[in-house]
Amino acid sequence: MTEKPDNTQENLTEEIFPELSPKTIRTFRTTLREMWPIFPAELLLSGIMLGVYAAVGRWSLKILYSAGLGTCLVLLNFAVMIFSLIRAERYDPVKGQLAARGSLVLRMIVLVLVLVFALKTGKFDPLSTLLPLCFMRIALFAGTLCKKKNKNQEVKQHDG
Repeated sequence: MTEKPDNTQENLTEEIFPELSPKTIRTFRTTLREMWPIFPAELLLSGIMLGVYAAVGRWSLKILYSAGLGTCLVLLNFAVMIFSLIRAERYDPVKGQLAARGSLVLRMIVLVLVLVFALKTGKFDPLSTLLPLCFMRIALFAGTLCKKKNKNQEVKQHDG
């Protein structure tokens, strides 16, 4: 007679902390693996921005800190967005949409509050703080192009 494995600990963990369930962690890892090129692309674009500041003679520690703040904010916002959408996926469609919208509102409020506080202190340059927020769209577009290019190459290799 074979005994069934005791999964009560795993089920209990999943019930108490659904975001820590093995399925959610696998989904999160898979999503991050697919989206990881966006993180270096954002860092690269911020580095190019700092290079342009240096080339025109406007580079300073204030610019560096500002670029770092903007880059960290946008990358953290993106990671939290991914995680919150994966969590919203667990719910029924109406509740999931509500959770995703709530996350969006909360993330935007936190983002605006941090940016307003940082810029009000005068220790951060407004342009070099806000530009990395715009770079995310470029990084996402570049990531999409790379993904399409890789899929086209795989199809050509498979057909050839």
